Amino acid sequence: MIKKGKIRQSALYRALLRLAKLLKIKGSRKGKNSNLRNFIEIVRKSDELLTKKHLFLDQNFKLETLAREIGTNRTYLSRSIRYIKKENFAGYINSKRVEYAKSIISKRATCSLCGTDKPIMSTEDFAIASGFGSKRSFVRCFKEREGFTPSQFRNHMNCH
Repeated sequence: MIKKGKIRQSALYRALLRLAKLLKIKGSRKGKNSNLRNFIEIVRKSDELLTKKHLFLDQNFKLETLAREIGTNRTYLSRSIRYIKKENFAGYINSKRVEYAKSIISKRATCSLCGTDKPIMSTEDFAIASGFGSKRSFVRCFKEREGFTPSQFRNHMNCH
């Protein structure tokens, strides 16, 4: 009788192990979907927060600051940005800065035909106003993302 009990217990144990493996496989698939949803939600929150508060305008803005504002850790935020936006945190923030720079350049464009006389800002002024540390990094990043320099963009805005 003892042997039968041990055999039954080991067979039951093996069956439970197989079931646990099956559940783990199904659980990991489920986990990937929930991770994707979490990644999307975190990036959505960060986009919303950056749009509302313009935190990226601070030259010393860090991943930790955004993670704290969102209520997550920096590793998870970084993974979310890389997975959803297909770029690292610095690239993500620089894209926000370039978009902001484009908006202020277009607002500051002067039109000689219309006769509007708005104060002229230098490229360095736009760089600092957009959160970049230097004119050089601003021009490089702007050209990399848009295909032309901020001055070319401003000249185009002035003519149109």
